[in-house]
Amino acid sequence: MDPAQFGVFMGSVLVASWFATALSGVMLLQAYIYYRNRPKDDGRVFSALVVLLLTLDMAHVACIMATLYHYLIQYFGDDEALLFMVPPLALTVGLTGTITFFAQGNTLKLLHLAHLEA
Repeated sequence: MDPAQFGVFMGSVLVASWFATALSGVMLLQAYIYYRNRPKDDGRVFSALVVLLLTLDMAHVACIMATLYHYLIQYFGDDEALLFMVPPLALTVGLTGTITFFAQGNTLKLLHLAHLEA
């Protein structure tokens, strides 16, 4: 791979990881505020969902960092390393799907409850 192309490709991945990390920080702050001001009528399932999503998100960021370390530090300049997907990258894809499933499933549940109350 041309070094310029490699720089553009990995640069965009690095910038995207910064945004993912920043958004994880926002999620951590939201979870802290939620548990600090949690309503008494919130069920255990919803509280457990917050913990689950926070844990999955932190694992997601850890996998992103491990992938970046692999490509940018450990195998920097090795074009053949780009031909193979490392396990943390594959796990990142699975975690993204799992996080999306739980978050959107909860949103659908809340929308359904709001529709029943209306």
